[in-house]
Amino acid sequence: MLECDATRCRIAGEITVASATTFLTEVRPYIEHKIPLLDFSGVTHVDSTVLAFILSCLRYAQQQDYPLRFSGFPVSVITLAQLYDIAPLLPA
Repeated sequence: MLECDATRCRIAGEITVASATTFLTEVRPYIEHKIPLLDFSGVTHVDSTVLAFILSCLRYAQQQDYPLRFSGFPVSVITLAQLYDIAPLLPA
């Protein structure tokens, strides 16, 4: 589930291979309108697909020429980012 207001989009639920495409489709219009923050505090479960989701959001924001920020990463996301050696790419 994606809940957005003028300052952030809060992602809730699972970000897995089954849901990442849906989340990306839902969040892209908000990135297009330069929402400043994606909040992951409602995320309950992830698989490695979450990293592709995050990097896709970052890439799309860069194409829109603005710095997208993130907050509320669960430990599982941080652990995966460290395991795949991409933690430095994830702005907090």
